[in-house]
Amino acid sequence: NEAGGRQTQFPQRLSETGLFTDTRTLQPNPGVQPYTIRAHAWADGTTSTRVVAVPGGKSIDLFERNDPYRGYLKNHFRFPDGSVLAKTVSISIQGQPQRLETQVLHRHHDEWHAYNYIWNDAQTDAQLAPNEGRNRMLDLGSSKLTWRHASRAECTQCHNNRSANLLAFNPPQLNLDGQLDALVKGSWFKQALPKHPPIADPYDPKADLDRRARTYLQLNCTHCHRRGGGGTAVFETRLELNLAKTQLVNHPPTQGTLGIQGAMVIRSGDPHRSTLYHRMARLGPGRMPRIGSNAVDVRGLQLMREWITAMPASGLEPVATAQTDTLKAFQSGKISALNTLMAKPEHAAFLADALENEDPEQLNIRAARSFAAKATDPNIRDLFRRYNPQQTDKRLGATPDPAAILALTGQVARGKQVFFRNTTLCATCHQVKGEGRAFGPDLTRIGARATRAQLLDHILHPSKVIHPEFQLRKAGNHVGLIVRRNDRELILRDAAGQQHTLPAKTNTQVLPTSAMPPGLLATLTTQQAADLMAYLRSLK
Repeated sequence: NEAGGRQTQFPQRLSETGLFTDTRTLQPNPGVQPYTIRAHAWADGTTSTRVVAVPGGKSIDLFERNDPYRGYLKNHFRFPDGSVLAKTVSISIQGQPQRLETQVLHRHHDEWHAYNYIWNDAQTDAQLAPNEGRNRMLDLGSSKLTWRHASRAECTQCHNNRSANLLAFNPPQLNLDGQLDALVKGSWFKQALPKHPPIADPYDPKADLDRRARTYLQLNCTHCHRRGGGGTAVFETRLELNLAKTQLVNHPPTQGTLGIQGAMVIRSGDPHRSTLYHRMARLGPGRMPRIGSNAVDVRGLQLMREWITAMPASGLEPVATAQTDTLKAFQSGKISALNTLMAKPEHAAFLADALENEDPEQLNIRAARSFAAKATDPNIRDLFRRYNPQQTDKRLGATPDPAAILALTGQVARGKQVFFRNTTLCATCHQVKGEGRAFGPDLTRIGARATRAQLLDHILHPSKVIHPEFQLRKAGNHVGLIVRRNDRELILRDAAGQQHTLPAKTNTQVLPTSAMPPGLLATLTTQQAADLMAYLRSLK
């Protein structure tokens, strides 16, 4: 904060922010408004309470124009400097609610800044977290959960400018039980608001199935999976798009098939051949969402399964139809049926779904879990990790410690496996000795040009240094790399490998971020990252 040219320290405790009269009860101060939303993104079974505050005498306006690089989206809320939104996240631990953190967005110098306050064990106050994030193991009684206290950089990966930063404070979310009208009458807004229908609740079985499913994707995916949002796949999940324009249904995945025969991002009529479904169902490498969740949303998975199954079947016989008799044999006690049900990722996903409501102590269920745990294919094994309630998560997360990775000795052969497996995504954009996809730089001799420390830094901070040849360009509605430009045409290649021919005079804009997203090591262990560094260093 700045006042009269003097720099003041940001509040180190939640009790010092002025949001609450008493942090023990979370009673808001006068002028701080509690609010609720209609539909919540999946947050590993937590609950939340929310408040908003703007400086005295000021109100919330609307952006009049689009400038996504500054976080301006037309008709989205424009908050005055000094405004704050805060969300306190709680979870039930052995039957008792416990506050984990209070997430704060602070408007300062026309930008949103993210902060996190971590609650003490006495639940009396919360301390401002450092810039770095950290994992925290929660013992929920019947299971354990790795909760991620996000770093400030992680917060802004979702609360990004392309989504106007605010993900849930908007008219469709606020429109419930007269709340939006009360805010209007309370002069919280500078002008009349555009009319928006209320957003659907994905977990309301009485609501329209398509609307529920599209809303689920909007809440959990769209902050990244939108044009310029940071997601590396070419599809979008924005609710306002017609489904046919999202490139979701019956479009091949650009970030790996996960070993699925006939894989599509969404294969209509067959959730088990849909990579979107597999990424939701698994834990570990390749899981989505990549940030903000370390537990499978079973109800969300059921919703996606019901929605995709209701679509007309396309081409291949749906797995649920083809493997029905094999599943019945397994359920009747024929353990040998596991050899078929665990042979392919699409079969394993079907089996994993069938275990959802079964007694985990049944002999055949225990056999399936044991079989999965020994599987060498992570595309099969990781679909069953949600059934191991005591499993801990040793992934690096979004803010790895470089020193810890560099302190380990890596193994080249294992590192090569990490590089080329379709959950790590390295070979999705890079070639080594002709193997992989030629989108980013060829890495065949990368080890001769960079040390282990430099290689690691390039991966952790991909936008720090971008070679001109691999600078992303925006040309019209397309984003990609320039393949060729002459007086006749401009050819742009996107991340899916598709080439777009445009008029030679098309204006292009250099984007400041790399095509390689940050956080690619998040799903690896420290040893796996060290193995990957060893492999890259060996390429000379």
